[in-house]
Amino acid sequence: MKTVFVLQHLHILPCGEENIKLIGTYSSNQTARAAIEQLKVQPGFCHNTHASSIHSLMMSKAARTLPG
Repeated sequence: MKTVFVLQHLHILPCGEENIKLIGTYSSNQTARAAIEQLKVQPGFCHNTHASSIHSLMMSKAARTLPG
């Protein structure tokens, strides 16, 4: 199965609520990290560069199993 790398960015709003943005899905961890480097200078990201996360997921497989 193919693995993809999902890049997300977390922003905490002034009210304390979390706002998670999907930045993109990449073919490798390296390309996802390169995207973070490009985003570091962008408004909304440059003040909170440590809030990005990369998660690996298997294609064609549920990320979670629901009870049932």
